[in-house]
Amino acid sequence: MGRYDEAQANANQGLMISKQYNNQQDIANALGVLGAVCLVRVDYKTALEYLTDSYKRFMAIKHFRAIVPLTKLVSANRGMGNLDQALEHLKTGIKMQLKSKKVLFSSYALSPAALCLTDLGADQLAVTIYTLAQQYPNIAKSRWADDLYGKQMRKFMALHPSQTVREARAHAKELDIWDALRLVLDVIETSS
Repeated sequence: MGRYDEAQANANQGLMISKQYNNQQDIANALGVLGAVCLVRVDYKTALEYLTDSYKRFMAIKHFRAIVPLTKLVSANRGMGNLDQALEHLKTGIKMQLKSKKVLFSSYALSPAALCLTDLGADQLAVTIYTLAQQYPNIAKSRWADDLYGKQMRKFMALHPSQTVREARAHAKELDIWDALRLVLDVIETSS
């Protein structure tokens, strides 16, 4: 947790400075980092507060980074047992991502989408989507992403036959991020 303590301290300092200059983008960034730290610490209520504020600030300045706290709101709501709200945030985020076509930020939606798919019983697609997420270095090399998503997905995959997991992982090589996001959106919309 040491790195998270450092991230929290830096974000709090950045938030204080950004507020002095009323820099809304930097305020939103700092709130997003604080929300992410709370997610890892399983403080979903506080994460929800920080991430909602971050998302609203990015939306107010019409900044494409609004996608990042929105996809983290999926995890906060899911952690609090609010699957319907998590799915609504995921749907909104996917639609924003399909419109923006920004691969780096869109990749952040894949891991929380995979976890939501496990909740919906779309097990094989969940493994496929998570495998696709791991193809992006910003996810694969992130300790935060592993702490938040990777550990849960590895436990989930361990419960399934290895052949099923291999097939799902192989399917990820056939998908691009946009097809994957559309598949997730289809599953969410048909489950409602």
